[in-house]
Amino acid sequence: MCMAADIYPVFTTSAQSGPSKENPAGCCTPEYMADLIEYTWGDSTTTWGKQRFDDGHPEPYKVQTFELGNEQYNSNYPKQVAAMEARAVKIGKPKFFYYMMPDNAKWLNASQAAEVEAIGIGDHAVSDIHIGAGGGVELAEKLFAKFPGKTFGAVNAETNDAISTVKRMIHEASDLNDWFNSELNSTTGAVSRLHFRTASFCAERSGHFDAFDQGISFFLPNMTWLQPPGYVHKMISDSWHAGAVEITLAPLAMGTGALSQYSASAVLSDDKATLVVRFANSQPTPIAVTYTLPAGFSSVASQLQISGTDLNAQNSPGDPTAISPQSSTLDFASEASVSVPGQSFTVWTLTK
Repeated sequence: MCMAADIYPVFTTSAQSGPSKENPAGCCTPEYMADLIEYTWGDSTTTWGKQRFDDGHPEPYKVQTFELGNEQYNSNYPKQVAAMEARAVKIGKPKFFYYMMPDNAKWLNASQAAEVEAIGIGDHAVSDIHIGAGGGVELAEKLFAKFPGKTFGAVNAETNDAISTVKRMIHEASDLNDWFNSELNSTTGAVSRLHFRTASFCAERSGHFDAFDQGISFFLPNMTWLQPPGYVHKMISDSWHAGAVEITLAPLAMGTGALSQYSASAVLSDDKATLVVRFANSQPTPIAVTYTLPAGFSSVASQLQISGTDLNAQNSPGDPTAISPQSSTLDFASEASVSVPGQSFTVWTLTK
């Protein structure tokens, strides 16, 4: 399925497992894990690459990231990574793979951390952070600061907010702004070592509840639709540019309240002709936002905005777009300030 959809999946394995009839040595020995690298990417001249060919899949399986266990301390991790990377070198893919350590925002003990550092793969050895509504950037910064001299990376592979509502919409918007700003605000130079963030979970069956009711899209046999937090991701994807630029929030210019109640990020296109500003208002009341337009840009902006007065509201099968983005045009030159609704996420796009 992932190959058909052109997705590079994260492949999660057991951390360690005892012997079985099929594999008397156990399924997660370093050699066994190295064979997995060869099976997914090796050519027909390798033992396990040939096995993949014989299994009817001549093309490599495009998996680049392996998580060696889940939410546990994996004492086998250094030896597994050393063996997997040695096999990667042998098949011509050095420093290509990422190896996630699953101990949930923690890293190895001192001796095992030194073993991994000595492998020489830097931030391709990765700590996996699982959290609630947000804060992965700050946790990663603290983790890196705790291990000075180490070069491992970090990912935020689970944000377990346990809801699919307007409240989650605001959490996603605020946390994503934090991630986009991390490139500019890192206190430890960590940004190059932060690899990805995910929203848990992408898809959920409508009507299913297991105490982690946190899909950002829902499905039934006859339909699929986005929940409010899913639209945040769509709005960012639809206005995507990679070049983060600094944005300054001034409390007096934005009315009363703590800065934590608002967040913003901005990106510039490669040709510097398009500027996108994203603004999240977490408080329940509207804010009058004053602004300074960048030189050279038209005052007329396209606006895409989603808001919800009820933090517990979500989109039902009967009204699947009840809480969804609304588009409009805004002329900043004719206004002293812009009124941003409470509990909203807004994307402004300006062009030169």
